[in-house]
Amino acid sequence: METVTPSGISRRDLIKLLGTGALYALLPYRCEASAMTTFDQCKGKGLIFVVGDGMPLGVTRAMHEIRTGVFGRADSNLYARLRDQRSSVGYVSTASLSSIVTDSAPASVAWATGVKTANRMLAVLPNGRPLTTILELLKDEGYGCGMVTTTRVTHATPAAWVSHQQHRDLEDDIALDMLAFRPDVLLGGGSVHFDAACRPDKKDLFSGFTRAGFNVIRNRAELLEREVAGKPLIGTFATSHLAYYVDRLNDKALSTEQPTLPEMTTAALKQLSLNPRGFILQVEAGRIDHANHSNDAWGAIMDTMELDDTLAVIDSYLAANPNTLVIVTSDHGNSGWGINGTGPDYNDATSALRSYKASKASFEVIIKKGSSQYLMHDFDL
Repeated sequence: METVTPSGISRRDLIKLLGTGALYALLPYRCEASAMTTFDQCKGKGLIFVVGDGMPLGVTRAMHEIRTGVFGRADSNLYARLRDQRSSVGYVSTASLSSIVTDSAPASVAWATGVKTANRMLAVLPNGRPLTTILELLKDEGYGCGMVTTTRVTHATPAAWVSHQQHRDLEDDIALDMLAFRPDVLLGGGSVHFDAACRPDKKDLFSGFTRAGFNVIRNRAELLEREVAGKPLIGTFATSHLAYYVDRLNDKALSTEQPTLPEMTTAALKQLSLNPRGFILQVEAGRIDHANHSNDAWGAIMDTMELDDTLAVIDSYLAANPNTLVIVTSDHGNSGWGINGTGPDYNDATSALRSYKASKASFEVIIKKGSSQYLMHDFDL
């Protein structure tokens, strides 16, 4: 039976419209999560909190349409979860005390503490009173605690679960807070705030973590080849944020040094599940936010797709450990993201989305290249 889209175009005609060549051009090298790792059954309960930072509904819809209408998948992992009768769908208010438009710091504080604070502040009230976070409560009860992000590990979303700094930009101090807290897993970017050669105070926080019994790793190979053990784990794979997913897909040097969000999540789950009591893990696709701030639609779509691949890893974990709560949310949406109708009867909207097909880099990389020839030739804009 022929499937017809809401616009009246059949699926077969849509494929003809896009063209086989366009389909292959749109396929990134590692769009799907790598071969699904099987997980052992664990004794403890788990809470996995997945954050698409700055992820509005518009970019999730665009990701879903690219994944299904172009890559040929029956469904995206996110939409499959939304359709699952076992899922509950709701709305979370993350507005700060200082504005109806929140930034990532008080948004993360809202779900970490259940209390609102002002923009730029971490787990502290404007009067200086610290707020106890869920991570601190569970650590005191003996649960495993982990944070995984594609941003700097000292960035607002993970920092608000651990740090009580008055300003999110005090990342050198937040790194010290991370060392004092000693999470069981901390993976992402941001080595600049741990490296003695980069810190103003010349403190070597990597050595501090090593002395505290951590396994300290610095590249993707070390993450993938390590043996899971009882030692806590910290990994920073970039000086600042990890590169955008589209850049990691298309730059061999980046893909060698920097892991994917699914790979980091797999490592975190294997580590944290060793705790017989259970664990809490926050997973952040943090660069969706940055791409949206830059109006980089394809960069945002691809980083959202990496989040979608991460949900496949989590589903694999759930198959062995159903006694696990998974929450998928966003702290706020950026840039008024939306898919708008284009052309007569909006029938050009599909081809408009298709226009991103040849993009091999984020705006961040394109600007660094600084070549109009590079833009016109490689991206067919």
